[in-house]
Amino acid sequence: MLVREQTLTAALQADDRSTLEAVLDRAFVLRGYPDVPREVWIKNAIDLCWGRTFQLDDFAVRRDGDLAIASFVLTFDQDPVTCQPATLRSLLTDVWARDGGEWRLLVGIRAA
Repeated sequence: MLVREQTLTAALQADDRSTLEAVLDRAFVLRGYPDVPREVWIKNAIDLCWGRTFQLDDFAVRRDGDLAIASFVLTFDQDPVTCQPATLRSLLTDVWARDGGEWRLLVGIRAA
């Protein structure tokens, strides 16, 4: 799962829509208030600034058959909205589902 999370984050930084499309499940949603549906999340991923570096800390994963729950602290070096240098950290919990042998991100949960 760590490699899948790193792939997702690298695609985010590279504005790589095709990889984002491939990694996200068709039913993907980022849970929050309000929820962010898949297409809006991809648009934000492409349109916002994500910096040059990222770090995943305190990574933990639990698997149960075709589901995996990963949690970690993600740190970026740039504010995605203002594109200014900043240190931003988010606690993330991602639910991955195996579909046809491929792991796809089904649900993301972001705690500030």
